[in-house]
Amino acid sequence: MTKPKAILTLKGDPVSTSAIVTISACLEIEQQAIFPADVINLSRYCKLSPLIITTNQIKYLASLRLHGFGGGILVLSAESFSKLKEKHRILRWSQGSHEACQYPYQLIDILTKVLNLQPLLDTKLKQLQKELKTNPKAILKTKIAPCLKRLTEPNHNLEYELDTLSIVIRDICDRTPAARHARIEINQQTAQIQEHFRYWIETVRSEQTCNLEQIAILQQVFNGWGDTISQNGEALSLD
Repeated sequence: MTKPKAILTLKGDPVSTSAIVTISACLEIEQQAIFPADVINLSRYCKLSPLIITTNQIKYLASLRLHGFGGGILVLSAESFSKLKEKHRILRWSQGSHEACQYPYQLIDILTKVLNLQPLLDTKLKQLQKELKTNPKAILKTKIAPCLKRLTEPNHNLEYELDTLSIVIRDICDRTPAARHARIEINQQTAQIQEHFRYWIETVRSEQTCNLEQIAILQQVFNGWGDTISQNGEALSLD
């Protein structure tokens, strides 16, 4: 356990504000209650300090990460951490950097979890920012839809289109490392998104044909990827 230099929260919630006042007194460290937009001007050590929030403030987390906040997050919630992670994928990033205390809150529990929180490594924060900046709707519209449309046309060049799709898929998997590992159900098969992509490409290559049903399945995989990305990007504005 390493005692942080400061403990932070977001303004607007009396529960989390009371928590940092108490923790600050117990650990004899600095406390700050900030607006989401204030993160841009925080000092380096504050950007790596633990942040206590409540469930209704999780919506600001994507914005904070995008603007350089790498501190560990402790959520005060009526739900367990496992249930919170099911609803908010961003809480799954980097083991040890996100945690929750379930109501009724116990001071010793909050203190222990605050001291155990780890800030995001710079590499992890950059990966998350890269994913959050990805615009799935634009990629689907400009890169995916034209290629799928060409596959429905007679006399299309199958190998060329498969190579084109493979390049796009590698690019989006590289941009979104967490999303590509997300498990989704397609055609009654549950697997990681990257595995669905790989299976579809390999199947079409081996069969040397691409029908409308196969195209519809691939579209479902891309849509599942886009939905997964969108789940991370809650309230991207700092306002």
